Amino acid sequence: MIFQAPRGTYDRMPDQQRLWQRINKVLEEISDVYGYDRIDTPVIEDAKLFSRGVGDVTDIMERETYTFPDRGGDLLTLRPEGTAPVCRAYIEHGMHNLAQPVRLYYVCPVFRYERPQSGRYRQHHQYGVEVLGSSEPEVDVEVIQLAWNILKRLDVSDIKLKINTMGDSDSRVLYISKLQDYLNSKIDQIPDSIKPRIASNPLRVLDSKDPKMFEINNNAPRCIDHINAASSEHWATLLKNLDALSIPYEVDHKLVRGFDYYTRTVFEIVPSVEKSQNTLIGGGRYDGLVEMLGGKSTPGIGFAMGLERVAIALDNTLSEL
Repeated sequence: MIFQAPRGTYDRMPDQQRLWQRINKVLEEISDVYGYDRIDTPVIEDAKLFSRGVGDVTDIMERETYTFPDRGGDLLTLRPEGTAPVCRAYIEHGMHNLAQPVRLYYVCPVFRYERPQSGRYRQHHQYGVEVLGSSEPEVDVEVIQLAWNILKRLDVSDIKLKINTMGDSDSRVLYISKLQDYLNSKIDQIPDSIKPRIASNPLRVLDSKDPKMFEINNNAPRCIDHINAASSEHWATLLKNLDALSIPYEVDHKLVRGFDYYTRTVFEIVPSVEKSQNTLIGGGRYDGLVEMLGGKSTPGIGFAMGLERVAIALDNTLSEL
């Protein structure tokens, strides 16, 4: 019997190591320049950390996590994303007592059960940053600028920034109600596979790739039209500062990101030429997550970058993995 690596995983071969060394060197150098400290969290976590933080009815929790009971009966999950573990560590180690905001970065493997394809693997690696302890829009700009500059430093060209606002928690509740009313008014035109999402997670309907949803979603209510004054001011300041830094952006009113914890700013950096799996960096603000996980009310924002997708953009030989 000849053994092979499990489906959706791969070996980093010697001839690829120079590329990975270059990527890691850039990540470490830029993180240091921006004043971010490295944090490493366990590969396995309590399963409730992700069901509570990411959300029970997200794609990740419904279909993609590796969750299992250990021999002691505890339900554990292989880390599917980096933000919730960092917030758990922030709470557990009393980092709210440090000077705020706390700036952290990580480089780690994450695990998701999904159909393997170019740039998407069941074990892949993420670089991510988290800023905890500031709600200022200038911090949003800092995080987006860091993401943008990393890709530019790596010579990943022809990229664009897509951005949207979810409003704060109150605005989000109002918007979800308006969105559900609209989607229910179109219920006869919506595919059966998508209908359950209207009640459980209507925001995920907006990024459906089903061709039947294109016109429906294009005509859906926009979150930006239902945010309160404080969120509107935050949004305006963010865009003003991006303009000042000459970072080009495209406002995408259907951009919602995949986790329940996002509030206000959400963004993605993608190649200018659209592809099916094309998001290089994605993130946003999550002002309620730390409190949701048992900590004190603490605003936060961050992003994650899929390292394999970036490596593919730099070296086409990896696209065959």
